[in-house]
Amino acid sequence: MLYYEKMEKDILEIFDKFQKGEISLDDLKNYQEETYRNNITYGLKVDPEDNYNFLRCEKYWILLLDLIYNRIDKNRVKEYVYRIKAEDFIDRVKFSNASTIYPIKKINKPIIYFDNNTYIYLKKYIPIDKINREYQYVYSPAHLEELANSIRENDFQYNEIIEQDLYYLSKLTDNVEFLPDTNNGITINRESPDEPLRRVIKDFDGTVLSEQMEKEFLEKRKSMRDEYALKVRGDNISGVLSSTVAEKALNQFAWYQEYKKESGKRIFWERYKNNYSFLFESLTGLVYLLDILDNNPEPVKKYRSHLHDTTHLIYATRSNLFITNDKRLEDKANEIYRFLDIPVEVKNYKSFLESWKSVE
Repeated sequence: MLYYEKMEKDILEIFDKFQKGEISLDDLKNYQEETYRNNITYGLKVDPEDNYNFLRCEKYWILLLDLIYNRIDKNRVKEYVYRIKAEDFIDRVKFSNASTIYPIKKINKPIIYFDNNTYIYLKKYIPIDKINREYQYVYSPAHLEELANSIRENDFQYNEIIEQDLYYLSKLTDNVEFLPDTNNGITINRESPDEPLRRVIKDFDGTVLSEQMEKEFLEKRKSMRDEYALKVRGDNISGVLSSTVAEKALNQFAWYQEYKKESGKRIFWERYKNNYSFLFESLTGLVYLLDILDNNPEPVKKYRSHLHDTTHLIYATRSNLFITNDKRLEDKANEIYRFLDIPVEVKNYKSFLESWKSVE
């Protein structure tokens, strides 16, 4: 094992033990002094293969000194370690196109938005040169958030698979992306996917907080159903949002009062589709309501995928076709889009690929 590779491993173990209360501040100081003496005594040079480990160790070393001299809260050590690993990962990403984001005014093809599982299927089984180009495929930051999740679970270990992911997504979509805009709802832009990946990893604290809130909601679904005294029958959610049971809960939303007054639901949708605050509040609220009323709810342990599925459902409102391989998400999308009269067709990925093949 290379010197700084081993040193990185040792110092991370030291941080972990310190947070658990297994070693004291004096132990940290003794480790720092001993390591410092060894480095001076042996006059270490950095092996080129050890360079990334050396750069990280420098940052860990500063963190160690900050702890020793009480410049940071010891309870935040894990957060700082995370940031160091994230910054290192970002520096290692090689894939890149032009970094400028610019809007696309018009697309003359049907726009397809796909959930992450469908993207994984396409990447695994459909070579990029076999993609049906009669459609315009579009990605969103939600796809990069799901990629960032797998990167985090792998402790930010860099590998070539990340580059392959970015390459395929870039070529599949021609770098066309949906982005949220406070003034224009969801806009269509051109941006290389490595850029939103870097943003997501850099600002992952927000994603972690969102995930925690999602988990807390899933844990409270039953008590919320009891609180509203909502009772439904069966497992089929089709038509649930139009039921008198749902109306009890929907009345809490300000937008719903105007929705009820509008005889033409498509008119209501056209009026508000470019208001991102409305999109986020209404669609997230409807997803939550369906979860509360669902007699066969998604398990709490799937809180991460549940969060990202909701985000995909919101972005998909800007498309012509939403492709998913998740039956539960397909049912939710169909029910919500029907309720708000959103002109998006929802298809299971198998039926979509069959129609794709018939065109070919």
